[in-house]
Amino acid sequence: MAASLLSIGAVRSVQGVKDKLHQLTIVDLKAGETYGYATALFGVKTTSDIRLDFWLPSDHLGETEPGETNCCLRPMPDSLAPEQVGVPYPNPVEYKLVPGNAEIHNLRVRGTLKLLEGRWEGLQPGTIRGFADVRSYGRLDWRFTKDSYITNDLGVDLHNCWIIHAVVDSYAQDGLHIMGDRGKDAIYAYSIDDMPAGGVKRFLRDLCYQPVDDETIEDIMQRCKLGNIQSQDWSKDFRGLLRGVVGEQEEKALMLLSTMGEYNCMANKSKMDLYPGEKTFSRDRLRQLDLHEQLQRDCVYFIGFADDPGPVRLQYRRHGRSDYRTLNPEEDQSKTMYRVRIPLKVQTRDEARRLRQAEEGTESESSAEDQETDEAP
Repeated sequence: MAASLLSIGAVRSVQGVKDKLHQLTIVDLKAGETYGYATALFGVKTTSDIRLDFWLPSDHLGETEPGETNCCLRPMPDSLAPEQVGVPYPNPVEYKLVPGNAEIHNLRVRGTLKLLEGRWEGLQPGTIRGFADVRSYGRLDWRFTKDSYITNDLGVDLHNCWIIHAVVDSYAQDGLHIMGDRGKDAIYAYSIDDMPAGGVKRFLRDLCYQPVDDETIEDIMQRCKLGNIQSQDWSKDFRGLLRGVVGEQEEKALMLLSTMGEYNCMANKSKMDLYPGEKTFSRDRLRQLDLHEQLQRDCVYFIGFADDPGPVRLQYRRHGRSDYRTLNPEEDQSKTMYRVRIPLKVQTRDEARRLRQAEEGTESESSAEDQETDEAP
């Protein structure tokens, strides 16, 4: 599903214009750390019929020639739909892989779009910092404390930001684990809008629990359940995509893909599927991007998007020449999704109840002292 959507987005963005590269990058890292991992999807097009070599370095500024690397690069195979099995794209006799160096040699690029997929790991210039703690207000009602915060030190502005918080585990000895179909009722996705660069500390309680109209906190928690957002926001525009849904949907596709393990394809089956038996959604591609197994009580995930290529840069040269150079996407032809794991202390319900009562008691005492001060002559 993701490959099909991203390919369509790349074709729409690149086809018919002179831009040579469209890039989508998904970066995973831990809060406070600068070493990260990424999946990068490239759409390459040239104005003439030429043969090129490509290379994906770990450090595009410091590395000048290929060598042993943990990165890898390959042409993206076509969709594995039943009618296309056994039809490779592009033709494997027209290029050579050098997997130890993350290189592709002698790839023919012409008027049609060539799709490449890279796996990258390395350092980036900044990070996301944060601290998260929660208190229990019910079995599935765990809310962030007033001192939980997040800071954008990446050096780039982020938009369409989210906090993903699972209040149960897939399995836990203390009983706080998913039972039956209750999984999505125990995972919350809070939209927190934009996160500008600059290192300003922003508090999760203020960001996540913003009411709409006259909402109560219970209304907010219900609205922000993952299952509601998946079916009502992230996925609805993709139903019937093959019949010609118009618009850029990369961000919603990536959000849905990140939580695909919690998405019931059959319950949300499209009525606009192209052919009988052919589904709009499938799980045959980019499954390494699914965060299902990482959505546990010991962390929350911050997700945000930047309109730049991030730390990953594709290098290219004419086949047979020695010097590689950076192939940068043109303006408005790149997007990076940052997914940041923020640690969270796992608490039992009794521990959370005691901490919440202590916190509420402190707040009550502070309010009483303030009132006495205000009333004093």
